[in-house]
Amino acid sequence: MREQWRGLDATALEDAARKAAGTAAAQCLLVRAGRSAPADAPAWVRGCQVASTGGPPRIGLLLPRSGKFAGLADVQLAAATAAVRVLAGPAGSNLQVAWEDAGSSPAEAKQAAATLLASGASVLVGPVGPGNVEAAAEVAAASGGRARLVVPGEGAGQVVGVAPTLEARAAALAQAVGRANRTTAVILAPDNAYGKRAVAAFEKSLPKMGVKSLKSIYYPPNTTSFSKVLEPVRSSLKSAAVLIPDQLGRVELVVRQMVRDGVVIDRPKQPGVPVLSTAEGCSPEAIGAGHEVLEGVLVAPVGWETPEAAGFTEAYTAMEGSGPPDQAWLVYRAVAQAWAGAEAAPPPAAAVLRVESGRFVATESAVSLNPAERPQGR
Repeated sequence: MREQWRGLDATALEDAARKAAGTAAAQCLLVRAGRSAPADAPAWVRGCQVASTGGPPRIGLLLPRSGKFAGLADVQLAAATAAVRVLAGPAGSNLQVAWEDAGSSPAEAKQAAATLLASGASVLVGPVGPGNVEAAAEVAAASGGRARLVVPGEGAGQVVGVAPTLEARAAALAQAVGRANRTTAVILAPDNAYGKRAVAAFEKSLPKMGVKSLKSIYYPPNTTSFSKVLEPVRSSLKSAAVLIPDQLGRVELVVRQMVRDGVVIDRPKQPGVPVLSTAEGCSPEAIGAGHEVLEGVLVAPVGWETPEAAGFTEAYTAMEGSGPPDQAWLVYRAVAQAWAGAEAAPPPAAAVLRVESGRFVATESAVSLNPAERPQGR
């Protein structure tokens, strides 16, 4: 019977299913046409999905549209749409994509992943959030190797990631401190799991780059005024390198306070205090008009524009009216990785860029982190 399905399109399969409505055979035909198998369907029905024949994979987008991660939804949906347009250009209709709302909880992510696999997806892109990634990875693992998972973030274990680790980014910034010949460094970090992980990475990397005096200060994650935060280190700032692992918007608040305190920020034509950051949430708008105070700041972002992806920049900008932010780049690279086959790859490199005239400009060559140095369970 299955041999007779070869070459039939979804419409023909659905017509055949209607003639056998109410039977397991009809369910099988609908699954073959790309529908999800009903929860009460016999186990063999799931085996009716289209098997890969070495052509382009069927990509399942597993990204949040609801819950606490819904704030990423618009950016991620636009990025996924632009990515598909760019990648499908040379491939035409061969690129197959399905979408499910991953929600914001492990249970929701698990259900969405199962739905996509039932529809024939061979590669899942997403979700976000450690618990949700683990849930989706569990579903992918249960497929017996039939499906792979690519996340728009850091990878772990069998999960392919497209973002450099926080440790790799800290190492890249530490190298920049070494090139600046600074032996004193001040780390200002949010008092949360992210901030503590970043500080631990800097405390490991900076001494290797010649830093002999290192001071770490934590502040509440919702801090908006940094006068009191800087008070304990104000006298030493002018001879130090200042590292701020945080959202770029909060980095700007720190820099503004430093300028008010008379600190001269290091810039291409203005020697001064180097300011470096992981710059979460960076985007062209975040360093554009009105944000000139960030001029000269060195950043090691999680996602950024590269020359070979100019087509994505154009497609995203045409849709949204502004260039892609870091999270959009992660989605694009995850979809591109899935399109390429989602094979296991070494940890992505980290790069240090400089804010210059409202743009991110490359500085030194990228650095990568040896897989053996990556923290477990991250």
